[in-house]
Amino acid sequence: TIANIEFFNGDFEYLSDIDDALITKEEYGDIEPIGGSSDYQFGMRRDHSTEWVRKSDKLPPIKINGKVYKKGLGTHSYNKLTFRIDKRFSAFKAIVGFNDTFDGNPNKIGNVDIKILCDDKEVFSKTDFKPGDIENIDIDLTGVMNLTLIVDFGKNGNRMDRISWANAILVKTK
Repeated sequence: TIANIEFFNGDFEYLSDIDDALITKEEYGDIEPIGGSSDYQFGMRRDHSTEWVRKSDKLPPIKINGKVYKKGLGTHSYNKLTFRIDKRFSAFKAIVGFNDTFDGNPNKIGNVDIKILCDDKEVFSKTDFKPGDIENIDIDLTGVMNLTLIVDFGKNGNRMDRISWANAILVKTK
């Protein structure tokens, strides 16, 4: 059954393809440009999850509740991603959930708080986000200069906090 189809006629950009951004990893206190020498396991990964792998292994896909996504951002708590979008977009859309490719987490112990900020103003917040939870994000970006995505520690600290922002897109202003 088809639940929803959206067509954007090429008038969008994947968030994972944008280079003009900063990532803050509070766990280590690092601030660096996206695409920099981000921590191998707990940094942000473009179009892959942050599941643990040996450096020789293929990076794991973004997979939420059994569905694999080719595009998106893999993150781990604490991550703060700020994208400079310069009022060029009208909406941010994504599917947010725990990545489910990690077989070593039978107890589903991950837990995070998620926030989205537009020009430092909170426009979305979800606390006590757990494995199995999914959020379909649709945020108005009219007039927004900077979009910030935050994955914060939940009640379990940083244990198994592998969050993916699947199909994360910015819809272009017409």
